[in-house]
Amino acid sequence: ELADYYSSDYYQNPHGTYSSIYTIEELQHKSIRNEFLFRVFTVGMDENRTKTFLDVGCGEGFLLSTFHKNGWETLGLDFSSFGIAKFNSHLSGNLVVGDIYDSLEKLIAQDRKFDCINLGNVLEHVLDPISLLVEIKKLMNPSSVLAITVPNDFSKLQTYLYENNSTRKQY
Repeated sequence: ELADYYSSDYYQNPHGTYSSIYTIEELQHKSIRNEFLFRVFTVGMDENRTKTFLDVGCGEGFLLSTFHKNGWETLGLDFSSFGIAKFNSHLSGNLVVGDIYDSLEKLIAQDRKFDCINLGNVLEHVLDPISLLVEIKKLMNPSSVLAITVPNDFSKLQTYLYENNSTRKQY
């Protein structure tokens, strides 16, 4: 069910933080945010190392594009090609479409390793986050960086801001 939903509905029917069209300001925000994330994720990394980046659940490919522009070898995994095709079609060849667990198994079988791996808002979408992390670890070198972000929905701060009309709720 999850594979069907993400491959045929998630990006195709805009909701939440995804849209079929972004304003110039929204695209600028994405660019600035992803340049910032790139700098944070790669701070202190040896400039002479291989520069391989894996974006698990790469979605529209904005972070993948940032790493690519900075000279990294990039690979994105996602259930759908819709987001990449719409916003970063130049990276279509850097995308593996399908079940993320199957894609990870193939990369592990190929003994692939990545210097930086991103799980941006992915863990809350999988049925078994621990098994996903176990598989991801097999793709890492001792010096690899794993960046994980998860939503902070319904935290005390968010609830306070919402209750005091200081933010808008998005679904």
